[in-house]
Amino acid sequence: MADTVYEDEPYLPWKASATFGVSDNDYEIDFGIAYFPIPYVGLRVEIGLPMELSSMPDFIIDSWGSYDDYYYYNDNNYTARFTFSPSVVVRTPRLFSLESAGIDFHLFASPGITLSPGASGSYKSRWFYWRGEAGIEAAFDRFSIALSYKQSNFYLYDGFQSSDSDVSCKGERTHSVLLTGTYSF
Repeated sequence: MADTVYEDEPYLPWKASATFGVSDNDYEIDFGIAYFPIPYVGLRVEIGLPMELSSMPDFIIDSWGSYDDYYYYNDNNYTARFTFSPSVVVRTPRLFSLESAGIDFHLFASPGITLSPGASGSYKSRWFYWRGEAGIEAAFDRFSIALSYKQSNFYLYDGFQSSDSDVSCKGERTHSVLLTGTYSF
């Protein structure tokens, strides 16, 4: 952690973000806003849409126009879920700076929860999940880019396949890598 708090470090209390992530069972797109009442601790709320990883060969074959893949576009079993994720964000003061490029680097951690209704066709799925995220942020002027790792017990295919099924699709942990773009104001 930095042993010096830089006095010239800009303090803008609001951050709007867009995140793209890939996990071991889905990819996700999140949009969020964060408020930092003090420079290094804040609250963040994100709305997201994790979606099933589609088969890459289907995508490539269809984009080359070889044949029409009816099931790629008309898959009734495709899974996507809506998520609402409030969290606390703790970040370090500027660790170091590349003054020639005007970039400041920070570490951050963000413990929180994810609330999500079950996917269509999933019975008795959970709706409350924990999550933890940590990463490094490169900030330049009002913009920043962050690369982070997230671990959660959120599982895209959570629940049972039907109401009379005893086979659960419950995952224990989901590991994700995220890339976030942020605008501070």
